[in-house]
Amino acid sequence: MTMRLTVFYEFAKPEVLEKVPKNVTVEKATEAWKTSEEKRTDLEKELLATNAKLLFDPKTVDQEEVERVLVELQELGFTIVERGPMTSTNYKMDDRVILKME
Repeated sequence: MTMRLTVFYEFAKPEVLEKVPKNVTVEKATEAWKTSEEKRTDLEKELLATNAKLLFDPKTVDQEEVERVLVELQELGFTIVERGPMTSTNYKMDDRVILKME
């Protein structure tokens, strides 16, 4: 599995996605988030426009490669929000990094 960068349909800077490293597949949602625009809070709007996830298989992708990609993504304007976020049941998801476009 290659690395994947996933973003919401509402992602505010699609031009940045064209510059993502070649070994990362970009997956942009094909339709808008289901909550109607009028009902979204300002925080929800911000998250939809700025958040991304880098997904990878730690068994097949070298951690050094992940670090190289993260450096390249940071050079594009992303910041690392959380590495290995936790599920609601306290399971650490080592296969993803939450990012935010500044």
